Amino acid sequence: MMIDIKKGFGPTLDRIWKSRPVSCLGRNDIVDPRFAIEESIPKGCDVLFIGMNPSSVKSQSQYYDPYKINIDYFEQLRRFCKDLCLESWGHHDIYPIRCTDQKQLIKVRKYCIKKGKTFFDSLQNLTKDIIQMVNPKLIVVLNAGASNIFREMYIINPFPSPSFDKKKGAEIISINSRNVPVIFSGMLSGQRALDIGSRVSLQWHIDKVLHP
Repeated sequence: MMIDIKKGFGPTLDRIWKSRPVSCLGRNDIVDPRFAIEESIPKGCDVLFIGMNPSSVKSQSQYYDPYKINIDYFEQLRRFCKDLCLESWGHHDIYPIRCTDQKQLIKVRKYCIKKGKTFFDSLQNLTKDIIQMVNPKLIVVLNAGASNIFREMYIINPFPSPSFDKKKGAEIISINSRNVPVIFSGMLSGQRALDIGSRVSLQWHIDKVLHP
């Protein structure tokens, strides 16, 4: 069963998006007026991959298909999942904000928090609602920045934390009263992408968590 993100969460996202910080820090920081979010996610998928935010791709529609879109990030992710022989997987960015400069996005977030604006908090809550609806078997966060935000969202302490499962090598969070392992990793594409050895190790780790 596929969860229709537009149907289930579109109205909420539209409402949140109207409060976006179009200009702050003395200049236009979030200049693209369109958000970008996946069309659907399989309910109860084996792995839900979490990213920080989508890049600013002009040809990308507001609702995109991660299984077909012609972007290197998703081409690498699809190849990664194919190598793992995953039966089902999904992808979601914490912030559906088109921005290629992640450092600038973090600055805007800090500015908004300082000024008491709830835009980023609302998007984080939306992400938590989507994760709860998806109810994945495993979550893999594919970005250092996203990892920091995700830890804040679920109050996960720095390693070693009480929620860390040494047998699984993963943090454990509660979703729908069920323990769900979370693996924090680096990116699969781009200049800071995992090297081949780290990529293989991540695949091994995911497989071991799913099939102990």
